[in-house]
Amino acid sequence: MEIHLDGESSILHAQVRRASAEDGYDSEMNLRSANHPAVSKKIWLGDVCKTLIRVVAGNSTPLVVEAPVFDEQKWKISFSAGDLSIIVESKPYWGFGLMTRCYANTISLKGPLETRAAIILDLAASLSHNPWEISLRWMFSRRICAVEENEKRWKALINRAKEDLTQKIYLVYDALVKVKGLADVEDSNSDIFAAESDIDAAKMALSEDNAPAVMRAIARIEASIIKADPRVDIKTTVLDEAEDVLVEHVIKIDDITEVVVEHIHEEEDIPFVDLTQEEE
Repeated sequence: MEIHLDGESSILHAQVRRASAEDGYDSEMNLRSANHPAVSKKIWLGDVCKTLIRVVAGNSTPLVVEAPVFDEQKWKISFSAGDLSIIVESKPYWGFGLMTRCYANTISLKGPLETRAAIILDLAASLSHNPWEISLRWMFSRRICAVEENEKRWKALINRAKEDLTQKIYLVYDALVKVKGLADVEDSNSDIFAAESDIDAAKMALSEDNAPAVMRAIARIEASIIKADPRVDIKTTVLDEAEDVLVEHVIKIDDITEVVVEHIHEEEDIPFVDLTQEEE
């Protein structure tokens, strides 16, 4: 499967099943809800693109890069979230675009592999159909991409995401084992029990391809472990990265004192005011 995983980018093709005129764009090409007062024209987004925008947390306002002309389902949209940039292109591959099932969405992702894999796992799990299952296979292979190759790309990213989540579960499980082995945590049995229950919940969510539920369970496990024994070091979440950033910006009191003293010594001709004299 590794041969289908690129270190920088991924290109996938998805079968569209449903589309509706619930969206539009304004004069600056920002994607909006169709009932937004600034909307100048409507655009037909399919279930794939709408779901993708929803699962990418913290994304920027999508921009319509190529607006539809006569065909409201033929367009190109771009948006980003952190280090991840995404372009979605909708175009027909058979039947002159007379039906929604004539359309495919080409999804181009550029960014960290772990992030791309997680997004694709969320997308596939959120859709009502497998996006690599094509309505007219021979025409799709002729106009877009070989069906088998496209399916391998999807499943390679999904499997990578599952491997990453499995590794995170193992990390918190190892930390939990360490806590249970300590002699002075007898008063924290309830926290340990809660963590054990959430380990099972994380595994169950992973079996259902529910990545957000896995991450929520892992967060609860970490909180329970830290509550049971704060000495245990867990390196599975962005909280550790935030802590590293904070440590880099800590200023010691001694440093502040030295800065103040140096500043005073650098001052020249400091005026002397005698406050001992009585006012006349």
